[in-house]
Amino acid sequence: MSYAAPNEINLDDKSAKILNKHLNSNVKEVKRMLREIGDFGKTNHPLFKRFKHAGMPIICGALQRTPGSGFLGDFEFFNLVPIGPDPFIDVIPIPYSKQVLDGYWIIINGLQNILKAIAENRIICIQRNLNGLIPNQRFDLSALSSQEADSMEKIVSDFYALNPPKEITISHHHNLNIKKEQILWYLSLPKFLAECKQRKEIEDKYKQ
Repeated sequence: MSYAAPNEINLDDKSAKILNKHLNSNVKEVKRMLREIGDFGKTNHPLFKRFKHAGMPIICGALQRTPGSGFLGDFEFFNLVPIGPDPFIDVIPIPYSKQVLDGYWIIINGLQNILKAIAENRIICIQRNLNGLIPNQRFDLSALSSQEADSMEKIVSDFYALNPPKEITISHHHNLNIKKEQILWYLSLPKFLAECKQRKEIEDKYKQ
């Protein structure tokens, strides 16, 4: 996550305790999300790994005739995926319900939040030439009191004020070998964005 070591940041004892609390709560929450993603992966990865190249034979929307019992009793619908010689017996059920869909979104959002934080933090470290940073993200909003949260905002603000983005000056004397065709997408970006905006306006017009 590119977090700085707290003992490498010059803070008074009170601020250091708040920073440690902030970092520890973030690490705890990230570990929790990774465990949830791992549990999801253990259940689903072997299934998708088997069929990811050849497509997946699947029976969609199988309905239990009578209320089930046991570990599948809470699910009325299934998607049945054959995995063996007999496609009607050798199957893996993928339960389907509103709770399942809610669970998918929780896993998706958790994974997106972790990947976004990793990318953002690494970019900041590169921009400011840092080995580690104090994260802006708070994954557990209940970990800090309102007073501690206010103090944490000041700690973060002071940290970034002391570590501004580094300016890289390119001398005009350097004979840079930069070719236009290497950055065509960026050069055509204004046109691309204008076209996207126009298409969006047309879509919005027809949706009314």
